[in-house]
Amino acid sequence: MADIYTVAQTYDNSGSEITASRVGANNHKGAAASNFSTRTLSFYKATYSGVETGYTASNSNFVKIIYGLQRVSQLAFVGTPASDNFVFAVETDTNNGAGVGNTSNDATLADAATASLGASVTVTALTASGASIA
Repeated sequence: MADIYTVAQTYDNSGSEITASRVGANNHKGAAASNFSTRTLSFYKATYSGVETGYTASNSNFVKIIYGLQRVSQLAFVGTPASDNFVFAVETDTNNGAGVGNTSNDATLADAATASLGASVTVTALTASGASIA
């Protein structure tokens, strides 16, 4: 595909060119983002020993943790639990008043999950990069 651009020219009052710059050189450049069809997302990992045990059952520990997380944020994604962990994503600006891009509310999420479950749950912020969320 050909590079599409325009040269923008600016003139002073006497008609002399004072600037000429290439416009459109930034066309078709990409940046990492998570808000194409939703709000910006923040990714986390919840850790609780045995969370994967019976996770599909009614009122399981997995479900109790999710209920707690929903009390302080809007969940956008919840992964399948395995090895005492599961990954989830929240809409960042719904994370108990957090601003866009703020991933510092780990304690708030952990407190809500812990209160809902009645046992200590650890929540850790993750970063989506390459082919993984870690």
